[in-house]
Amino acid sequence: MLMRKLATLMTALSFLVSLGFADERQYVRDEVYNSYRIDNGYIGGYLNRIFQRHEFDSHPYYPSFESLKNAHLPAPKKVRGTMTYAGRFVRKYAYDVLREDDTAVIEVRIHFRNTRTGDYAHFTKMLKKAADYWTQGIDKSLLSFSVQFRFLAEEDPLKAHFNVKTVSTSIFTPVHGPYDVRWSRDWKLDIMTHEIGHMLGLNDEYHYGSLLTGGLFDGCDNRSKMCSAKGDIQVNHSYFIFKRIIDEEVNE
Repeated sequence: MLMRKLATLMTALSFLVSLGFADERQYVRDEVYNSYRIDNGYIGGYLNRIFQRHEFDSHPYYPSFESLKNAHLPAPKKVRGTMTYAGRFVRKYAYDVLREDDTAVIEVRIHFRNTRTGDYAHFTKMLKKAADYWTQGIDKSLLSFSVQFRFLAEEDPLKAHFNVKTVSTSIFTPVHGPYDVRWSRDWKLDIMTHEIGHMLGLNDEYHYGSLLTGGLFDGCDNRSKMCSAKGDIQVNHSYFIFKRIIDEEVNE
């Protein structure tokens, strides 16, 4: 009887905690929605979906925008987690947060297998451009300290966050994903910056039933980097990357 009462009490407490967590999450959703509307003037069901997709995160931590802004430059940490990629597959994200002067450096290291002469030089150059893109495009107003991205072609697989097979684009070789399995040496910068978004823990924003159309006909906002590779980094992307910087639990 005692054990049954304890079980009932624990269930009730869990329910109450979940209610509080839901309220916190809804508050943050509203902040993200309002910022997105200001930036894009876009209102619709898409706003609900972009947040829900990025909620598939193994670290359910939702600080307010004010909490982000008031956070101090964090100590170095290893950010590791999982998301639900393509709506059904649990895939990892991983990056390190380093401190250099008054800047938080977000670093991703990628090892390339099946390479040929010139591949590492090529990917080193492209990853530098991708890092510049993310550094310039991220919403720095959400934090009180500076943020810089660094993406490296890592020759030592033991030091890499991701280990991918290098392929060339052809009708016989699938190259579009998963982002942590294979990369094409023929990718343009827009594709590469989208795939790196997944490595940073960002999900696709289109309906997965419309993969062949790229989400063009389901309300996906092609101005967004995680909807269309040619889109731009949005405030919700900045929020989900930054929240893990100040989340102490990601350093487990």
